[in-house]
Amino acid sequence: MKCPYCSADLPDGSNFCTQCGKTLNAAPQQQAPQQQAAAPQGEAKSRTLYIVLAIVLGEFGIHNFYSGHTTYGIIKLVVTIFTSGILVWAAWGWAIYEAITVKEDANGVPFK
Repeated sequence: MKCPYCSADLPDGSNFCTQCGKTLNAAPQQQAPQQQAAAPQGEAKSRTLYIVLAIVLGEFGIHNFYSGHTTYGIIKLVVTIFTSGILVWAAWGWAIYEAITVKEDANGVPFK
C-alpha cells in the first residue's frame, strides 16, 4: 500500500503514514468525471397565481414562499413588520418587479 500524500510504502491496513504522519482515512478521493447538470425537477407552479399573490400580498412576500424563494419572502415580511408598514410601498414595488421578471421557481422549474 502507498501513502496517497507522500507515496511512501506502508503495510496493508495502515491507518496513518509513518513517513509524513498523515491519517490515511482522510486520503483525498479522486474526483469523478463531471456529469451533466440535472434537469430541474418538480411540478411546475402556476405563474398566474404567483402574479396574483405578488400583487395582493406582495408586501408580505407570500409569492416568494409560494415559489420557494423563502429568503426573499422572509426579508419582505421582516421589512414590512419591523417598519410598521412604513416601507410597505418599497416591498410592494419589489414584489411587482419580481412578478414581471421571475420566470421560474427556486428549483429552476419554469412556471406554467
